[in-house]
Amino acid sequence: MNNSAFSKASILSIFVMLLIGGISYAQLPSSASLSAFTIQVSQQSLNAAYAYAGCRVNFTTSMVTQILSDDPNLTALNAQTAVITNDYSQLGNYVQADNATNFRMYLAGTFNPQFNSASKNITLTLKSANLPSNTIALIRSQYNTTLVTLSNCEFTTIQNFANAKLGDYKSTVLHYGRIAANASNRGIDVSQITQVLNGANTSVINPLQTAITNAKNASAVHSALGQYCLYNDCANGYNYHFEVKIALSVFDVAFSRLQNYPNVTSQQNITAVENYISSAQSELNVVGNNTYTAGQEQIIYGNLSSAMNLTRFILSHAKVHIGGKNRTSGI
Repeated sequence: MNNSAFSKASILSIFVMLLIGGISYAQLPSSASLSAFTIQVSQQSLNAAYAYAGCRVNFTTSMVTQILSDDPNLTALNAQTAVITNDYSQLGNYVQADNATNFRMYLAGTFNPQFNSASKNITLTLKSANLPSNTIALIRSQYNTTLVTLSNCEFTTIQNFANAKLGDYKSTVLHYGRIAANASNRGIDVSQITQVLNGANTSVINPLQTAITNAKNASAVHSALGQYCLYNDCANGYNYHFEVKIALSVFDVAFSRLQNYPNVTSQQNITAVENYISSAQSELNVVGNNTYTAGQEQIIYGNLSSAMNLTRFILSHAKVHIGGKNRTSGI
């Protein structure tokens, strides 16, 4: 299920149509244009993730180069670095294509396993080489020096990644905040939406910002990223579920507004949408701040999608008073 498309396009469409008014569905922006404001930040996140993987690649290839300088007979190590560099090159292709989905899949399914395997093979090769003690001592010294470079590289790049992700969070909240402010200026009560936006700042964005700023090493930044998530990404941390909460708040405002107009289709349809929303809210209450199970996600997004589809039907068959004018909604 394309949850991101639902949250960024469909919910915002409802928001614009019912709260701000003055346009028809034919004029609503596409999913691509609605998400355009996050593209630059998302690209920064992808670049930072790629650079972080590069720290490990550079560390390994640098060590192998130094080892081969110490003992030119260990050419078997070249096969291991070839695997790593080829995989890293493929990650780079996904970055160039701005394909975050394939990047994540390849990183987890191919790059990380093969990197770990290559590192293990390099260690086994060194152990079986029966190197003289002076060469072993030299390799250990080079390893410790290169390890410092790796640590600094990882700290810098994961900070960049964390700040890019934080920027993505802030951009999303600010984007919805601007729309809510425009609606509020038209006399519409958007307190439910504002509450969701404020909660995102106090529960995720502010504490994550503090944790990133105070972090002294890559491990601390890792911990912060796993502790505070705006969406559903923290397996053992706090998940705000912003996309669902903002959807529920928008539907709450939209349908309280729709019911003020006498020409809005049948009450039966309104009630059906409210029931879908209520079911989604109830399941979200069960989830709390944990990650969804597959069944919970299906229930929540299934009900939100059903509410969305029925809402489109209502708007396409109703004469709605929008922006001070009576008009028939078009799709």
